[in-house]
Amino acid sequence: MVIIGITGAIGHGKTTLAKAFESATTSSIHLEIGDLVCEVANKLNEHLTVLPTKNDYQSINNWLRFLPDILQTFTHTECTLNDLALKGAPNDSDISVHNNLFEYLDKLQINPELSKIKITASNKENYRDFLQWLGGYLIIKINPGIWSTEIIHRLNDSDKMLGVVGGIRYPFDAQTIRKAGGVIVQIQRNGSTEQDLADATESQRRLIEPDTVVDNNSSIADLKLAAKIILADIKAGNLAKKYDCKRINLNK
Repeated sequence: MVIIGITGAIGHGKTTLAKAFESATTSSIHLEIGDLVCEVANKLNEHLTVLPTKNDYQSINNWLRFLPDILQTFTHTECTLNDLALKGAPNDSDISVHNNLFEYLDKLQINPELSKIKITASNKENYRDFLQWLGGYLIIKINPGIWSTEIIHRLNDSDKMLGVVGGIRYPFDAQTIRKAGGVIVQIQRNGSTEQDLADATESQRRLIEPDTVVDNNSSIADLKLAAKIILADIKAGNLAKKYDCKRINLNK
């Protein structure tokens, strides 16, 4: 299996590129790390019968007591509540991760119905703070590869020829993809601003050293052509350092 991990800033075309790679072959599987986080988040929300508050760590930990079993089911990870519990004021290294949790809890105080709605690709923007907290906090507290290791496990269970992994945000995730024989493709849209740069997930994402960069500066058709060329170059062991969609168009 050829494995391609996709990284890039919010709104620069990661999902579009993933779909372009999918369309480049008839035998592919596309997994998003963010979708795995959503699976865990949805299950955790099912246990949110009493709303915790950001000033009451006991109420938060009462909710988190369900998380070890959830993680065992969805990520094959073993841990205990003691590993996860908030035990005092967050330290400087993970303050932003906790702030995301507190922002989500504030939202729930205003609109408790949020916790009863399934998080999907179409509404996940409403839960960005919750998902960023959950994704980042478990990396800090449990295992830096908690998400990417499970993704590789699922790819290994597949019989597809191409595995596309979206949402690579941490250097360790990129390392996990490479250890499995994959490559990291960064997509960038010049002139577009980068969102949430103060958030831990985005600051970590910027530390990833990609194997190649795609300049998303033309049409979707040209991006699809770039995906086909990149896939062929990977198979030939001839991956270039950069693919310019506009130049690909000129060279057709």
